[in-house]
Amino acid sequence: MTVTVPATLENFVQSQLENGAFSNTEDVVAAGLQLLRQQEATWGASSREKIEEGWSQSRARQLLTPEQARASLGALKATLPQARR
Repeated sequence: MTVTVPATLENFVQSQLENGAFSNTEDVVAAGLQLLRQQEATWGASSREKIEEGWSQSRARQLLTPEQARASLGALKATLPQARR
């Protein structure tokens, strides 16, 4: 597989190689992908927990008003990385 790194990230990759954090470009990319995989797993587990919490609240009739729901979602959106928005 061949991967082209955007110019904006090339300098970062090069700095990681120069400071000895990684021995080659492939290791830098692999580390980044591993972090992405971990983030996805964490996000998925967190989402499942929140969905279950919502179902439990619904069954207990502890529902939010539309205004409360919008405010809660807006606050959550502000905490997400740009790519998830």
